[in-house]
Amino acid sequence: MQHKLTKWTQSCYDIELIVTPEDQEKAKQKILKEFQKDLELPGFRKGHVPMDKVEENVRADYLVMGIYENLVNTGLQELIKANPTIRFIGEPYAVDQKKDKDNTVITLKLDIFPEVEVVNEDWKKHSLKKIDTAVKQEDIDEAMLRLKKNYADYKDTDTIALDTVAKIALSYLAKDGTEIDKWHTYVGSEELGENGRSEETKFFRETFIGKKKDDVFAIKYDIKKIPEVLLTKKAEADKVTELQCTIQDVKQIVLPEINDEMLEKLFGKDSQVKNEKDLLTFIETSIGEQKYETELMKQIEELLNTVKDKNLKVQVPHTLIEEEGKSRIDNLQKKFGSKERVDEYFKKIGEEKTKEFLDDIKRASKESLEKFFVLQKLVQLLELEINRENPGHLEIEKKVYEKLVK
Repeated sequence: MQHKLTKWTQSCYDIELIVTPEDQEKAKQKILKEFQKDLELPGFRKGHVPMDKVEENVRADYLVMGIYENLVNTGLQELIKANPTIRFIGEPYAVDQKKDKDNTVITLKLDIFPEVEVVNEDWKKHSLKKIDTAVKQEDIDEAMLRLKKNYADYKDTDTIALDTVAKIALSYLAKDGTEIDKWHTYVGSEELGENGRSEETKFFRETFIGKKKDDVFAIKYDIKKIPEVLLTKKAEADKVTELQCTIQDVKQIVLPEINDEMLEKLFGKDSQVKNEKDLLTFIETSIGEQKYETELMKQIEELLNTVKDKNLKVQVPHTLIEEEGKSRIDNLQKKFGSKERVDEYFKKIGEEKTKEFLDDIKRASKESLEKFFVLQKLVQLLELEINRENPGHLEIEKKVYEKLVK
C-alpha cells in the first residue's frame, strides 16, 4: 500500500492511502478469516466453514466495513513504522475515500505532538519582578477573625447589630400591593462590614442596624441605591416599587477563645501549633505563601501571554483540544452533579447561548494548551532542570521565576 503525507501548520498531516485491488483482496481475505472463526453452519465444524460459504453468510455491509477498517489500520501501521521520527498522536479523523481508476484513495488527517517555534530571540528580554511576601498586621487580624467565625456560636438575640446575623424575608411589591416576587437573604458581618466605608455597607447599616426580630418595614425599590444582592431577577422587576422586609430571626455571633482545646481541634495533638503565638506565626507564614503563589501565577500568566505568538508560537492539534474540552465538560458535569443537569441547563439558556458557551470552552482549551506548551519550551530554552516524573507543586513556575527574577 502506498502512502502520501502532507504536513499542515495545525500540527497535523494530511494522509493519502492508495489502495490497490490486491490490497483490497488481501484485506477481504483477512476479514473473512475473522468471520470464519465464529461461523457455524450445518455440516461444518465451527471455524472450518469454506471461505465461499463464509462470504455468502456474512452481511455485505459488515464485510465492507471490516475491509475498510482493516485497510485504514494496516495503512497507518505501515506509515508509522516507515516514519519513526514523526510523533503521531490520537485517532484519525476527517476520513474519506474516492476511486482513482482501479485504485481506492483513502484520505484522512492525523495529529502530531505540537512543536513550539521560536519566532525570534526577544523572549530573552523578558524578566519577572521580585515577589513581595510581606504580611501586614491587618491581614493577620482578618485571617484570625475568619478562623474564629468558622467556629463561632450563635445565640438568640432581638436586635440587629454589628456582631449579629439576621434572616430577612423579602417581598417585592407593585404599586397596587401585588407581590411580584419573594425571597430571603441573610445580613451579617459581610454586609454590615468592619469599617462601614462602602456605599453598600452604609446601605445595610442604615437599613438594618437597630431593627428587631419580627419587625416589618418597607423601603423604596430604587435599583440605583439597593445592593444587587437584594434585587429581584424576575422579568416583571420594572413593576416593583417597594421592597418589604421582615426580620425573621436574629443571632448574636459569639467568637471562641483561642485555647488548647481549640488548637488541638484545629491542628491535632502532634501539631507544632501549641499556643496563640504559634497560631499567629502559622497564619503569617500561610498568608505569605499564599501571596507568593498568587503573585507567581499572575506573573507567569502575564509572561506566557506576552511571549505567546510574538516570540514563541505553537499550533495545538485538533486531538488535544478535543480531549481538553471533553475534560472540561466532564468537570462541569461533576460540578452540576450529572450530565442530565448540564443538559437541563443548556436547554434553559437556549441553543444560541449554549453554542457560545461551548465555543468559549473550546477557545479556553486551546489557549490553555498553547500556554502549557510555550511554558515547556521556555523550560527547555532556559535550560532548567525539572523533575519530569514527579514535579513538585508549582515547580516549573518557581524555576522559571527564579531564573528570570530581577
